[in-house]
Amino acid sequence: MTPVADHGFDVYSPKQVASRVNEFCIAKAHMPLLTLAMLGMLAGAFIGLGALMFALVSSDASLGFAASRLLGGLGFSLGLILVTVAGAELFTGNNLLAMAWASGCVSTRDVLRNWVVVCMANFIGALGLALLVWLSGHATMNGGAVATTVVAIATAKAGLSATDAFFWVHRGIPGKAARILRKKYSSSR
Repeated sequence: MTPVADHGFDVYSPKQVASRVNEFCIAKAHMPLLTLAMLGMLAGAFIGLGALMFALVSSDASLGFAASRLLGGLGFSLGLILVTVAGAELFTGNNLLAMAWASGCVSTRDVLRNWVVVCMANFIGALGLALLVWLSGHATMNGGAVATTVVAIATAKAGLSATDAFFWVHRGIPGKAARILRKKYSSSR
């Protein structure tokens, strides 16, 4: 009999995936408060770094629209990579706790505690980074074009209707869920 090569990839049935996600979410729901808050602040700062990279690249008019969007997207992915590598707690990814709640593995209180702490910590981390960027003068780079780009992005997001904002926020959840699943499966070996 020929041995099967092990390439390090685990294959799970949908039921096994659901079970592993529940285990992962139970651990997230019961994480100590200080750890949760610190990892949440890191995630906010990391995503802020990604957003800063997007704004920096997008503010360069010499790139053209398509190139600036493509390179900006690659720059933004830096934030997601940092969140994944550091194991930080990003609110959009923690929405997966609803799955463990729906299966009765965690209480409503645990889910709400996690969501509130992580959401506030993400905000504090992003705000802290924004303060550091402002104090460092990075916003004045490229003749102030970086600051102009940041203001244009913020204005566009603030002007969204409730329906558009709902769909804009929820576009990121599948990507965050995939990031969580990848992190969980890669760390379980």
